[in-house]
Amino acid sequence: MKQKVSLSSRSTMLTFVVSALLLSLIYYFYSRHETVIFCIMAGCTTVYALCSLFFMPMSVELDDRNLTVNMSLRHRRFPVSEIAAVKRYTPAMGEHRLLGSGGYCGYWGWFSNREIGKYFAYYGQSSDCFLILMRNGRRYMLGCKNPDEMVKAISGRIGQ
Repeated sequence: MKQKVSLSSRSTMLTFVVSALLLSLIYYFYSRHETVIFCIMAGCTTVYALCSLFFMPMSVELDDRNLTVNMSLRHRRFPVSEIAAVKRYTPAMGEHRLLGSGGYCGYWGWFSNREIGKYFAYYGQSSDCFLILMRNGRRYMLGCKNPDEMVKAISGRIGQ
C-alpha cells in the first residue's frame, strides 16, 4: 500500500514565498556586484534547499516488512516488527518545533507537545497524520492522503 503526502495550503504558500524571496535576494546582490553577500546568500539557500529536499515527505508506503517514508532524496524505513502501536493523531496548534521545518516543504523534524512528548515528524498537513510508537520508545508522526486506511493496514500487520 502506498499513499502520497499532500502539502497543506499554508505549507505550499510558505514554500513558494520563501523560495521566491531567497531567489530575489540572490538576484539583487548579484546585480549589485556584491560578491561576498551574494556568495553567502547562495550558499545558505543551497543548504536550506538541500536540507528540505532531504527531509520533505513525498509518500508513505507499507509492505510486509517495512513502513517507509519516501522523501525526495532518501527513504526512512520503520520495520513493522519494531512498531508497538499506531493511532490517528492530529497535531495541535501548540506543538513546539525543536529542530526542523514548520511548513517549508512540509512539516519535518523534531517537535514536542505535552500530550505525547518529543517526536519526529514527516507530514504535509496536520489533518492527515497518524502516530507510530516504536518498541524502543521513539515516536514518529507521519502523514499521508488516506491516514485511516494506512493506520488500519499497519494495525493489521502488527496485530494491534
